[in-house]
Amino acid sequence: MLLFVAVAAVGAEGVEAAEEAHLLPRPLVIELPTSATEEVLEEVRCASWRLAGEANNLAPWRAMPEECAGYVRDYLTGLAYRSDLEVVAR
Repeated sequence: MLLFVAVAAVGAEGVEAAEEAHLLPRPLVIELPTSATEEVLEEVRCASWRLAGEANNLAPWRAMPEECAGYVRDYLTGLAYRSDLEVVAR
């Protein structure tokens, strides 16, 4: 009986140490909004389009999607674009 308690205590410490080694809880699940508004969905689509364009995965393409004009304008005139330029310049 004493041996079982000692093994159980050591086993519990090992599990706790392993759990502390992870910065994020397991399993890592990313939940997307299920009741997103059309504006949120448009922002997600336009962000995906921008990423694909930056990675040159849209070729050949001639123009941005019309619904993304506001998103692109906000990006180019906002802090995110300046930040991206500074990162690239470094």
